[in-house]
Amino acid sequence: MEKDVRRPPSDFNFIQSFWDGKLLAEHLRKKYKVEIGVRQCQRMFKTMGFRLPKPRPVIANADPLLQKGFKKTSSDSEKSGK
Repeated sequence: MEKDVRRPPSDFNFIQSFWDGKLLAEHLRKKYKVEIGVRQCQRMFKTMGFRLPKPRPVIANADPLLQKGFKKTSSDSEKSGK
């Protein structure tokens, strides 16, 4: 099973781009005929050393050029030594 979650979900015909507890539970049910709860699947990720990716917030109607100036990794802040 750990070998499965090291591959992208698309390899198993899922649309979602990353694994989470709900998707893992569905995968185990389909492939291995095992019923495991979502919370148990989340615990399994933790024991395997996986972390769930957290989405970054996106501000609606924001100007991308202004946003770039405030990013920690922007080239302007690197030049000025901030």
